[in-house]
Amino acid sequence: MNSTSIRQLEFGNAGDVEPFIRATGVVPRRWRDALLASPAQQQDRWHARFFFVRPLLRLTIAMTWIISGIAGLIHVPIDSMIQLIGIGIPPEAFEAACLLDIAVGVAVLLRWRTGLLAIIQLAIVGAYSMVLSIIQPGLWLEPLGPLLKNLPFVASVLALAAVEQDR
Repeated sequence: MNSTSIRQLEFGNAGDVEPFIRATGVVPRRWRDALLASPAQQQDRWHARFFFVRPLLRLTIAMTWIISGIAGLIHVPIDSMIQLIGIGIPPEAFEAACLLDIAVGVAVLLRWRTGLLAIIQLAIVGAYSMVLSIIQPGLWLEPLGPLLKNLPFVASVLALAAVEQDR
């Protein structure tokens, strides 16, 4: 809506409403009276604020998973692979994890079973964080925060799960 359409609604309807009332049984109200009868509540304002944020949140979470998976398949750091093998994780598991990341990203885009998908995402992020904390605990203190970034990512996944449950 723009200011012109709001002014028109506030101006009111100048036509004869009786034929409409007879045909529908509905008695029209002025715009202001309708708003006053049912004013916006806090949840209405939250819903309105999330209208554009929700798809952006979904897209950024999905792209994080997809791009992370593709990057892992394209560029495998040799020293990280040696460390994974050292704790008993075979190279095929790393490749499977990359493919899993891509699949999760696609599932987020498709809005597949959002509640279950949120649990899956949290489990994966938790598992990755645990493994990386074991083999490279210093990643928590890295200036660019490769592991620290998981905390806001988890919060984003939880926020998306909360607002996607309206279907």
